[in-house]
Amino acid sequence: MKKLSIAIIVLIGVALLLWKAATTSNVSNVSDKSNSQEMSTSVALDRKDEGIVKENNSDSVTEFSDYQNKLERDFKSLATVDDLKSLTANEVHHTPEVLKNGGDLIGKIHDEAESDPVKRVDALNFFKRCAEDGQIATAIRAVCLSKVYKLIPEWKLPVPLSEERISREVSELAMKLP
Repeated sequence: MKKLSIAIIVLIGVALLLWKAATTSNVSNVSDKSNSQEMSTSVALDRKDEGIVKENNSDSVTEFSDYQNKLERDFKSLATVDDLKSLTANEVHHTPEVLKNGGDLIGKIHDEAESDPVKRVDALNFFKRCAEDGQIATAIRAVCLSKVYKLIPEWKLPVPLSEERISREVSELAMKLP
């Protein structure tokens, strides 16, 4: 019960942080949208493989690969269960910095993909991988799972989830998020 209470408190803190990041970044997104519209690359859904096929454009392929590399570095920076185990007694009573950083990172990835549709497939795959990874902190996994559930119908991109890799605790926390 104590762990669940701590997880809920941490989850609320992460959700508030994401909300704050989303509301402050909306102002900057207005100016970024005009730039992203000029440089947009079309993406087509390949029904046979249920994957995404990118048009051949050498500049965009480089940008796409760089973005995938960035997401890989970002994924490695997410808080793990071991990170939470090493928290001090004082850190446990407040939202730990590692969870705040993870929530901020998830919000930034969502904002980038929202403003640049080319990045959406990679962003959704990042959220899927995060939600399914048992080493990532439960609160962060729940935020990622919530993103997957909300963004699949909004962005109309299929992302198959491995339900057996997502714990009941993560699913329940994700369903409680706004």
